[in-house]
Parts: sequence; structure tokens; C-alpha cells
Amino acid sequence: MLMFAHERHQAIQQLLSRKRRLTVNALQRELKISSATLRRDLSELEEAHLVVRVHGGVVHPSALSRNYSKPHARS
Repeated sequence: MLMFAHERHQAIQQLLSRKRRLTVNALQRELKISSATLRRDLSELEEAHLVVRVHGGVVHPSALSRNYSKPHARS
């Protein structure tokens, strides 16, 4: 099934709103897309502050504490 980018973005957000965290492999299987397409989609969603990428997956922004999601300046 061919999906446009905005449809994939909506699907990723809907899945995250239910599960709060997902692995890259689970997203690829669910959406039936290539790893390159998924990386591009997750980058775009992260730039829009709609997801937070973590090693091997993605989490919903509300699943993280505010202190963790914003890097601290080092002195």
C-alpha cells in the first residue's frame, strides 16, 4: 500500500499516542516501508518536535521528562 509522507507521519503519531514508544523495526513492519524512508520521516517529525528519536526507536515527547528532552548547557 503506497502512503504519502503526511499519511505515514499521521500513522506514526497515532501509533506513538497509543504505545508511547516504538522500535524502528516495529515501525518498518507496521508501515511496510524502507529504513531510509522511515529515517527521513522520523527526522522530519523530530524537527517538528512531534517525536523524540532514541537509539533504536522513537518515543512520544510526553513520555520523557522535560529535563531529559532539553539538553543542558555545560559550564
